[in-house]
Parts: sequence; C-alpha cells; structure tokens
Amino acid sequence: MGDRRRLRVSGTRPSGCPRHLLCSLRATDHERIARLLNELDGVSDRRAEFICVIALARPDGTIAVTTEGRCHGEILYTPQGSGGFGYDPIFWVPSQQRTFAQLSTAEKHQISHRGQALQQLRTYFAQQLQQTP
Repeated sequence: MGDRRRLRVSGTRPSGCPRHLLCSLRATDHERIARLLNELDGVSDRRAEFICVIALARPDGTIAVTTEGRCHGEILYTPQGSGGFGYDPIFWVPSQQRTFAQLSTAEKHQISHRGQALQQLRTYFAQQLQQTP
C-alpha cells in the first residue's frame, strides 16, 4: 500500500509547488508555510485543495484498488491554530469555519482528504470480505 498527498493551490503552478520555488522535503513546516504565503502575496485566488491517493497492490505487483480523497478550502493570509502539521494552520475549511489546525483529530479525519481515501479503502475491504466464501 502506498499513498501520495499533495496541496494544490490555485495561485501556483500545476505541479503544486509555488511558481519558481522548489518544494523542499528538508524545509520545516514553518519554512514551507512562510514560502507559500510569500509566494501568494498579492494573489486574490487562494482556493486550494488537499488531495490524497492510496494504491493497494497485490503480491504480484498489480494494483488491486486506488482511492482518492479531496478536501477543498483556501489558503489564509496568516496561520491560525496550533494542531496538526504541515500546511494545516493556513488551510481554511469553509464548511467547518476553521483551519485544519483548529480541528480536533477526530473532526479532521472525518473531512480530510486522507480520511476520505481511507474510508473508500475500508469500503473496498468490506466488499472483499463479503465476497470471500
């Protein structure tokens, strides 16, 4: 099983990385947030979405199932909240009227991109168990 997560922001390149900046795995959460906010300075379209794709492979390497979850929101101008990690303090979820960093872990799992993809995977497993003699 493998997963891939990405934050896509309307005011950035299709790769998900701000126009000319490299998305560094070595940067801290604070540094990545600062870079994104700096790159979005003066950008009015701050729509964003978190995307998670999970793939489950069989022992022979073929893909048994893939699932995808998306959570739509927007990027704030300043961080809010202290929970979570990564971009959570600047990812505003309109339906919750809070950032990911302001949600409890249980609330976040209910609406997050990862939570949605995992729920689809649970459904797949339940269906497979029902089909097993």
